[in-house]
Amino acid sequence: FSAPPLSLPDEQIRALLAISAHDLVIVEPGFEDTAARLTAGPVLVADLSTPANAPFARPKVDPHTGSHISVTSGSTGQPKAMRRSRQQMEHFVRMACQMQALGPEDKTALLGNLWNPTQFTGLSVGAETLCFDVPRRGAGALAQWMQARSVTTVMMYPAIFREMIAAGRTLPDLRCIILIGEALTRDDAEGHARICAPEAELVNVYGSMEFAYITAWRRRACDPIDFEIMPMGPALNPSDVRLIDEDGNDVPDGATGEIQITSHNLPCGYLDNPEINRERAGRLKDGRATLRMGDLAYRDFNGIYHSMGRRDQQTKIRGYNVRPPDVEAVIRQQDGVAEAAVIARMTEHGINRLYCYYTGTATPDALKQRLVTSLPAYMTPAVWHRMETLPRTHSGKILRDALPDRVDSDGDLELTQFRTPAEHALARLFSDILETSDFGPEDDFFDLGGDSLQAMRLVIDAEKVLERRIPFERMILKGASVRQLARAFDGEASDAPQVLRPGQGLGTIVATHGMGGHLSDYLEIVHAMDPAFRIVGVNGKDMHAGHGQSRMTDMAAHAAAELGEELKGPQRLTLMGYSFGAPIALEMARHLLDRRAQAPALVLLDPLAPWCDRWRWVRPIRDAVRAGDFARALHFAVRNCSAAVGVRPRKIDPAHSIAWLSYRPRPLPNAKVLILQATDANPRDAEAWRALFDVPPTIETVPGDHLSMLRGSRTGPLAQAIQKWIIETIPQV
Repeated sequence: FSAPPLSLPDEQIRALLAISAHDLVIVEPGFEDTAARLTAGPVLVADLSTPANAPFARPKVDPHTGSHISVTSGSTGQPKAMRRSRQQMEHFVRMACQMQALGPEDKTALLGNLWNPTQFTGLSVGAETLCFDVPRRGAGALAQWMQARSVTTVMMYPAIFREMIAAGRTLPDLRCIILIGEALTRDDAEGHARICAPEAELVNVYGSMEFAYITAWRRRACDPIDFEIMPMGPALNPSDVRLIDEDGNDVPDGATGEIQITSHNLPCGYLDNPEINRERAGRLKDGRATLRMGDLAYRDFNGIYHSMGRRDQQTKIRGYNVRPPDVEAVIRQQDGVAEAAVIARMTEHGINRLYCYYTGTATPDALKQRLVTSLPAYMTPAVWHRMETLPRTHSGKILRDALPDRVDSDGDLELTQFRTPAEHALARLFSDILETSDFGPEDDFFDLGGDSLQAMRLVIDAEKVLERRIPFERMILKGASVRQLARAFDGEASDAPQVLRPGQGLGTIVATHGMGGHLSDYLEIVHAMDPAFRIVGVNGKDMHAGHGQSRMTDMAAHAAAELGEELKGPQRLTLMGYSFGAPIALEMARHLLDRRAQAPALVLLDPLAPWCDRWRWVRPIRDAVRAGDFARALHFAVRNCSAAVGVRPRKIDPAHSIAWLSYRPRPLPNAKVLILQATDANPRDAEAWRALFDVPPTIETVPGDHLSMLRGSRTGPLAQAIQKWIIETIPQV
């Protein structure tokens, strides 16, 4: 053991010693007491001051003989260890020499916190190897030392490199620097250009303790900088690298997959870690070992790999895929920020939120204001915590598991900005449900991280506190800020068509009402759509009061008449209907076909077809009851009802039930149609709808069942699929 491993927490050192099954522990002088405290076996102190001048005869050793045990940094959890053979170590050394084009004339720097094989890289080709102990002397002094020693090549971690750049010294003799361990940004490339000669190379290497060097991206200091995040580069040995999906199948170029390594030079699994080995490691019939790296990437059509972060760092925020490293890169570019770490945490109420831990002089309020133009709302951290330093491993990586679990950076709820008793009550409910006090009277509930289930709870709790009732969809029709909701509780519900999103530029989407005349089915998808789409919700006349027409055609005719000006003029127009709303949308399209030369496009979300199977709606209830899943049965029996948050069952309008069961559609010619079915959809429904159109509709399956497909994390991808189809299929007028 040298100094860096002995700086780990005691429990990690004990775990490493247990994995290694050692007979003897050798330590540097000064660490014998630490080693003796952590192990019951013998401890030998190495005398590093006396050179070994005795002649040495190299014995013949089997290449498969163990060379050493390599240990991960532990930045993502408990460190893992691998036994490496002499053949595998030789592979490490050979690859390092090739990447740096090392020769006898070079002076290569060996830093005190890199892997064992780097100790032999320069020596194996006769280069002069110079040692500098970064953990003890600090990265700030490294640049001065490299300048004085005329170092030509070096390998280091980006965290050390950034401190070295901050020292401001130029390194005219440095011709090649390899950075490994973290993603590189434009700032890193610009820093390299400032301190090195124009032809000096910066090599961004993707590698790991498990398999050394996998890909490499090379650029000279004088080259233009084309990326905000530097690519991983091409594979150093293409036959070793695969990108696979969750089932282990290869993914095509452009698609994201997990990196898998297959090679004779890969150790076969981790020591004393059978659970991870079963999940990630394996061995092929030809003797090659395989390992899933846990890192995600995509390969572009030029064969260049691009990092998409760790598999366990991918997260969903309001339905969108978010990579915390992307958010970190933007935050680090802000004035007053030295370092930043962004992680996702789940609140007690099930809301996934981004937490940002940073060092520097900037205040959270100032950072949030600046990020408005740089990041969408769902990628902006909800909680900010300024720290003196970020916890790091001995190798310089941020130790994310050591970041504070509970961050009370929001402070107490400040009620002075809220004006009325209703606003005070709603603000307290916002704070309780969203677990934050960092919002104002005009901040939208959904932009703060809420979803439909939390919104239902908010409305119900507000009705109890304020002793007044509003329809659930009022949350989207009139806005979901404290101030807007306070006004809504003082007003009356409206059955008239409502503008859900006032956007312009990409066209108009008309969302038709669901069973009972409610638009709440679209509660989340409206907030996930591109703001440039204008989205209008149509509610049938007197639907809430239970006096609706008894035929689908009558409902559609009334809705089309009520929309009036929204449907006139040349524009990209799409009618969108979910479940019960699908026939409404179809019949509205028929009315509009009489006014326009072309029927408007239709987006039908899991449309049911009661005319082809009258009793199909009973089957999911029956199946759920047989499986003992009574909560699911209740969901199917009473739409949009959640016992978990105490939602009162919605009374289904009898007129709607009659209209639904008696509906018999007629074909619609020349219509462009997208049908998105839930995974539990009846195949007969799709065939029944397909038969109505002479132009074959696009039919796709989306994740989730009939109720959950418009909820939670599924909303963002669903909205993106709809938008992509509209933009690619329907010409802009």
